[in-house]
Amino acid sequence: MKKIQTILFALMMVTVSLTGCLGGDSEIPDEDHDGVEDGLDLCPQTPGQGVESAKDLVDEYGCSQLQYDQGDRDGDDVMNKDDLCGYTLTGEAVNADGCAQSQLDDDDDGVMNDVDLCPDTLRISVKTANADGCDQSQLDELNDDDGDGVLNDVDLCPNSPPITGGNWHVADGCLATQVDDDGDGVMNRRIIENDPGSTSILDLCPNTLAGETVDADGCSQSQFDGDEDGVENNIDLCPLTPVEETVDADGCSQSQLDDDIDGVMNAADLCTLTPAGEAVNADGCSQSQLDDDNDGVMNNLDLCSSTIAGETVDADGCAQTQLDDDADGVMNNLDLCSSTIAGETVDADGCSQSQIDDDTDGVMNNLDLCPSTTTGETVDADGCSQSQLDDDNDGIMNDVDQCLNTSDGSTVDATGCGNYNDVISAKNIWGFHTLNDVMYFFSADLENGLALWKDDPVNGVTLVKIVNPAENGIWHSSLSISEATNCGMIKVSEWSGDTLYFFANDGINGTELWKSDGTDAGTIMVKDINPAGSSRWDHCHDSNSPWTTPVATGAMIYFWANDGTHGYELWKSDGTETGTVMVKDINSGAGSFGYSDIVVFGNTLYFSATNDPNRNDFQLWKSDGTETGTVMFKEIDITISYGGELTVVGNTLYFKGWDRSYVGEINPGANNKGTELWKTDGTSNGTVMVKDISSGSSGSFGTNAYLTDFGDLYFVAKDGTHGWELWKSDGTETGTVMVKDINPNGSSSPRGLTVVDNVLYFTADDGINGCKLWKSEGHESDTVMVNSTASFSPNCWGTDEYFLTFGASLYFRSDSGSNNFSGWVSDGTPEETNPIEGFNASDSVRATSEWLFKHGANLYIQVNSASGVVTLVKISI
Repeated sequence: MKKIQTILFALMMVTVSLTGCLGGDSEIPDEDHDGVEDGLDLCPQTPGQGVESAKDLVDEYGCSQLQYDQGDRDGDDVMNKDDLCGYTLTGEAVNADGCAQSQLDDDDDGVMNDVDLCPDTLRISVKTANADGCDQSQLDELNDDDGDGVLNDVDLCPNSPPITGGNWHVADGCLATQVDDDGDGVMNRRIIENDPGSTSILDLCPNTLAGETVDADGCSQSQFDGDEDGVENNIDLCPLTPVEETVDADGCSQSQLDDDIDGVMNAADLCTLTPAGEAVNADGCSQSQLDDDNDGVMNNLDLCSSTIAGETVDADGCAQTQLDDDADGVMNNLDLCSSTIAGETVDADGCSQSQIDDDTDGVMNNLDLCPSTTTGETVDADGCSQSQLDDDNDGIMNDVDQCLNTSDGSTVDATGCGNYNDVISAKNIWGFHTLNDVMYFFSADLENGLALWKDDPVNGVTLVKIVNPAENGIWHSSLSISEATNCGMIKVSEWSGDTLYFFANDGINGTELWKSDGTDAGTIMVKDINPAGSSRWDHCHDSNSPWTTPVATGAMIYFWANDGTHGYELWKSDGTETGTVMVKDINSGAGSFGYSDIVVFGNTLYFSATNDPNRNDFQLWKSDGTETGTVMFKEIDITISYGGELTVVGNTLYFKGWDRSYVGEINPGANNKGTELWKTDGTSNGTVMVKDISSGSSGSFGTNAYLTDFGDLYFVAKDGTHGWELWKSDGTETGTVMVKDINPNGSSSPRGLTVVDNVLYFTADDGINGCKLWKSEGHESDTVMVNSTASFSPNCWGTDEYFLTFGASLYFRSDSGSNNFSGWVSDGTPEETNPIEGFNASDSVRATSEWLFKHGANLYIQVNSASGVVTLVKISI
C-alpha cells in the first residue's frame, strides 16, 4: 500500500509541476484543454474539450469527477475512484482496492507478493532478501527434507535421493531422473544400475509433442522413421519402403504407389493416368491409352488395329487399305467405284455394272441395252442410238428407216418402208369401239356383207358375226349409210357384264337396235321396233351426228326411234325385247324429234322436241325416263335452234335458242333477238339468255357454234363488229367475251373445237397463213397457231370432222394437196406436230370422222385405195 501511495504521490507532483508550467499560450500538447499535458492526462477525453474552463473541472490527473467515479481504466471491475492500482494487467485477480498480487509487496522487500516465497520478511532484512523475497534467517527456518537446497514448500520432488556423481538438481528440487520435460511418461534420465550416483539418458526423444503415444524410449511415431526414408512413421503412408528408394512427402516410393488405381504400381506403370474402371495390361495401360499400330488413334477407338506404318487414317484409325465403304469386297484404295449398291457384283476395280459405262454413252451398263454404241452417237434412256434400234422390228435400223412405225409382218425395202400390216380391206369400214379391251368395228364388202369384227391381242382380227350377207357396202346417193352402219355405238354396263349396243340392218328387219357380247351367238337384234321398215333415222346427213347417238344412264339406253306409227320419238331399252319401249308419244303421228342430241344433266335427260303437228316450233324438253316425267321444260317462246347443241358445263346446261315472244307488225313471226346463247340451271326461273351478243334479228350463231366444255363454255360466234371468232362464257353477261380476234380483217372461222389434256384445239384462218391448227388456254395471249405446215380446207370448211383425241394427243387430217390427206399427230408444240410416223405419205386418209382409232399401242387408220376399196391398216406407236 505504501508503495502505491508513493507512486501516486510522485505522479501528482509531476502533474502539479507541469500544471504550473503550462500557460495559456503554452505549446505543451493538451488536446482536451483541461490543463493536463496529454502525456500525463489519465483522462484525455475530458468532457468540455476545447473549453478553457475545463481545467477547473478536473483533478491533477486530468480527470473529471464523472470520469473518475464511473471509469475502470484497467478493466479489473474496480471503479477508478476506488482503484488504488489503476493499471492491473489484464486477467489478474485483484483485491477490493483493485490491486493484484503482482502489484503488492506486503513486506516491502522489493519482491512482489506473487513471486515472494517469504511474504513476511522483516523490514530490517529487506535489503538482504534474495530474489525469492527471503533473507537467510527465513531460509534457515524453512524445511528442506531432501537437502537439495529447495524448500519443501516449493520442492516438486521433496524426496530426491542424494547424487554423488554430480549436481543433477533442477530449480524445482527435482533430479533429472525425476523430470519428464515433454510429459510423455518417460523420465529424462535414469540412474545407472551399477552406479547409483550417475545417470544416463532414458528419454531418447525428449521433445515429444503433448498427447502423443510413446514407446519405452519416450519416442512417438512422429519421432521414428522405421524404414529410414526420411519420413516419420506417424505420417509415413508406406512404412516399409525398400532401402534407398526415393519417397514423396507421404513416405511412399513409386514402387509402393498406384496413382491411377489400376493394380499396377507407379514404378512399373507406363500409363499413370488410366481412367477409373478401365482394364489394364501388365504395364498398367488400358486400351484408351494404347496405340499399338502408332496411327494416332487409341486402341479402344481404333477399328483397324493393324494399320501399316505411315498410312493416313480416319477418325476410326482405318487407312484406305483397310476400308471397304461400300462392302463390295474391294478395299477403298483399289476401289474405283466407291458407292456400289449393296448386293451388286463388282469387278476387280470394285465397280458394278450400274457404275460402268463401257461405251461411254452416258448410260450405265446395267441399263444399257446397246452396250457397244459408237462413240459420239446420241442415245436414248436405254443407251441405244438410232443405228442400234429397230423400233418397228422390220430389220431396218431407225437411223435409216424412213417408216419408223411399220406394223409387224410388213414387208419393207431398204428404207424401212413397204406394205402395211393390213387389218382388212372393204368397201366401207366404221363403228370402232372397245369392249373389255378388245377393239370392235364393222365392215361391208362383197365377200362377207355387213359384218362385226374384233381385233384382240391373242387371236388378232376375228369375224364376230355376219349381220347382213347381202350388204355389199356400195351405197347410192339416195340411200344412207345408216342402213348398214351402227350410226353410233355405245356400251352400257348390265347385270351380265359389258354390252355393245349398235344399230344395223340385217336385210330383213331394216335398221334396228342390236347388242353384242363379242360372240356370234351373243350378237342379236334387241327388238324389231318397226316391223314395216327401219326404226332408225335414215337421213345420211344426220346418221353419224350426236343427235342420233344413243345415251346411256345406269343400265338403260335412250335413243330416237320410229315404230312406223308414232314418228320419231324418245325410246329406251334395258337390252331386252320387252324392256325396249317408247318413253312418250310427245307429238302423235308426226314425231317429236327436234334434231338435237340427248344429254344427261343431273339425273335428267334433256333434248329438243316439238309437240307442234306442223313441226315449226322446237322447245327444250326433259325426261326422267317415264311417260309422266317427260315434259316440256319451260312453256315460253324459246325455240331451240337447229340441233340445239345442248352442252353441259359444270352445273349449267347451255344451248342455242331464239326468243319468239316479239311479233313484228311488218314481219309477223320474226324474232327480235336472233339465235343467241341460252342457259338453264334446271329451273324455270334459271332459264335465261346469257347475252345478246349480236344485237338485232340476225343472231350471233351460225349452223355450228361448237359449244364446248373447257372449264367455261367455249364457242364460235360473231358480234356484228367482228367476224366469226372464238368466244367464251362463264354464264354471265359480262363474262361472255371474245377470246381473241384472230382475223381482224374478217372471220377466222374456228371449227372443230376439241379439248386435249387441258388445251383447246381448233382450226382457224388468221387471214395470213390460211386454215391452220390453233390452240388456246383461254386467254388472248395464249391463243396461238400451233403449226404452219399442216393445212386444211380453204376457210376451214369441213374440218370439224377431222379432229380426234386419244390420251394426250390430238390426231387430225391435213391436206397434203391433190386431194391427198395425211394423218397428223400433235402434243400442242410446233416441233411435235408432225405426220404420223409409219404412215406412207403417198397414201390418203379417208375423209370420215372415223378415219383413225387408237387402241393400246396401235393406231387403226382407214386408207383410200385407187380401186375405191378402203384398207384398215394398223401402226404400232
